[in-house]
Amino acid sequence: MRRTRARRASFLLSTMRGAADGRLLAWSPVTGRTSVLATGVAYANGVALSEDESWVAIVETNHARVLRHWLRGPRAGETEVLVDRLPGYPDGISRAPDGGFWVGLVMPLTPMLGLLAPYRWLRQILSHYAMLALPLLTKRWGAVVKLDGGGRPLKALYDLDGAHVATVSAVAERDGRLFLGNLGGNYVSIFDMRDE
Repeated sequence: MRRTRARRASFLLSTMRGAADGRLLAWSPVTGRTSVLATGVAYANGVALSEDESWVAIVETNHARVLRHWLRGPRAGETEVLVDRLPGYPDGISRAPDGGFWVGLVMPLTPMLGLLAPYRWLRQILSHYAMLALPLLTKRWGAVVKLDGGGRPLKALYDLDGAHVATVSAVAERDGRLFLGNLGGNYVSIFDMRDE
């Protein structure tokens, strides 16, 4: 539970600061060296390789979107927006068996953060009270979004009051079932898509 609070505090402080200091790193097991592939990510928070491994999806939590960084081909080294305007703050991404992606949304978007954006001094003051303000800024809620292999949204699953699933931080699909990890508890939820 302590790690959960630390992650939430880190996210809120980063958001309040307006920081874009996240990076995508690559580590080579052959050389033992780490290299920087992309910078300027607003709270980098999850990666997943495309099916052909020509690019990697990067969750950018503070901007509620997923980026694509090209690893190979004519656009190698370039970063672009893969999907924008997600209905909540993404916290993890995994590749689905069909080559698409599942994105966990940890909390719904809140207009409060947008309203605070122009007031750096106020964001700085509030950053010291971010954890206390969290219940005022958001509600209990759970959601996941399915993207196809090119990043186009295919479906979204919601628990609007968070009664069964909330603060989704990880999604994994296996044999027609979704396994959902969360920041707000010490359990894994299972959603059977074969019942749809």
